[in-house]
Amino acid sequence: LLASLAAGCIAVEGEQVLARDLAAAEPAFAALPPETPFGYAPAPGARRAFHAEELRRRAKPHELSLAPGATVCVVRPLEPLTRERLLTSMRASLSELEARIEVVDLARTGVPRGELQFPPGGLSRPPAADPGRPVLWKGYVLYGQRRRFPVWAKVRVAAEAVRAVALRDLKAGELVEAGDLQVRSAEAFPFGEPVAMSIEQAAGKILRGPVAAGSSIPLRLLQTPPEVRRGDQ
Repeated sequence: LLASLAAGCIAVEGEQVLARDLAAAEPAFAALPPETPFGYAPAPGARRAFHAEELRRRAKPHELSLAPGATVCVVRPLEPLTRERLLTSMRASLSELEARIEVVDLARTGVPRGELQFPPGGLSRPPAADPGRPVLWKGYVLYGQRRRFPVWAKVRVAAEAVRAVALRDLKAGELVEAGDLQVRSAEAFPFGEPVAMSIEQAAGKILRGPVAAGSSIPLRLLQTPPEVRRGDQ
């Protein structure tokens, strides 16, 4: 696909198509000042065709000798994404975590030459019931004058984490006891819902909702018991 797009076309790196770019296909442009502009380069993945009359008009006041039917095709150079390049960018984005990243699928289109970035904010969360499910991570290639070309990948991300888990099924409204919990270390999605990391965070709290045995304790389900209850003296 990339080869067919660029077949017979000139690859232009910059935002503007210049005489020095066109001179690669037509020697007549070599007689013009190299920085003579002929218009904007096309968007990545698109072509732009310059016809003889338009080229002569844009070349003024310089004379340009072209055949009446001459046409010059221009594209931006594209390159394929690779898993290795994706992983390098993703690991740099999560440099503060010792995360395990698995690329399950990735965009198959070519991308412009530039800096590949996958910000943490573009990483989706897996469902709580299936934390190992692949999720979409949106990124972009920074090219040209700070332009962004969107890219995506489906990934599994996990990092070692210590958290408190329930040793039995806990019901909504129940007071959590220290004996109901155990601290365990396991791989988990690093940007999931905040959970209790220690027994002290959950013990002595009342649950707003049920927690299944072996599950972490979401902080949103924990509330401090009231100091005064109905009927107390």
